[in-house]
Amino acid sequence: MKILQIGLGNMGANHLRVLNVLNGIEEITIFDKDSLKTKFYSDLYNIKGIESLSEIKDKFFDGILIASPAFTHSDIFKQIASNSKNIFIEKPVGISMSEKLEIKKIADNNKINVQIGFIERFNPVVQELKKIIENQEVLIADIQRTNKLSSRITDVGVTEDLMIHDI
Repeated sequence: MKILQIGLGNMGANHLRVLNVLNGIEEITIFDKDSLKTKFYSDLYNIKGIESLSEIKDKFFDGILIASPAFTHSDIFKQIASNSKNIFIEKPVGISMSEKLEIKKIADNNKINVQIGFIERFNPVVQELKKIIENQEVLIADIQRTNKLSSRITDVGVTEDLMIHDI
């Protein structure tokens, strides 16, 4: 598989680390607006880094992963939608409802599979809780989040960043 990853912040670095140990991936191309990050990770993993998304204009990927800041998701998606039929977007999909609906429309019209990064759904604690309550009548659930809102997330509020996992 040939994969393009856009965004190399905290989540992007984590995604890239995982991509590099998966079987079946023959090529990873990376891009971050910070060219120093692109160079660092392309050297670290011995993979191709690009300086601009225009470099992949006519290239097709088996999958694209967008892990850039949330306010860039919509514009990036529109720019690369013709480069793959499988696109993973870190949450939130877009900042506004109109951005989200536009992404959905483009994906539907072009038969693009879009996956949103709700990784907490696969958290072993969440999976175990699901097993425990799946055949029970739940009257009330009281769950307290113990970690603080990340200072690195500045373009969306607590609802879109953290609470979206809980809802």
